[in-house]
Amino acid sequence: MQVERGSASTKGLLVELQGLADRDAAAAMKGHQIAVDRALLPALPAGRFYWTDLEGLFVRTPDGRALGVVDHLFDSGAHPILVTQEGERQRLIPFVWERVVQSVDLETRQIVVEWDPEF
Repeated sequence: MQVERGSASTKGLLVELQGLADRDAAAAMKGHQIAVDRALLPALPAGRFYWTDLEGLFVRTPDGRALGVVDHLFDSGAHPILVTQEGERQRLIPFVWERVVQSVDLETRQIVVEWDPEF
């Protein structure tokens, strides 16, 4: 399917897809995944990341304590939340640059966070 047009709204993206003429046709598509070719995404400035780039990265504290691997992210309304998985343990870590997230290194696939490992 091709995107006819789109715009941002307070609830997310509004997109009109080719071949979907009304709400009922659009509702029938609910639950389907939408993919965008990576080459079509704009380059981001330093310190900004696409969530997909953070998934799978190892998360640790500045002193090297492991906090798991980023499973996924979600938006809390105030800021994104990193969801890490370490065995059966799951952690929710706010993605607040400099206050919590100290660094993101896509090359070494690591995120350093100032976070209590017991939390």
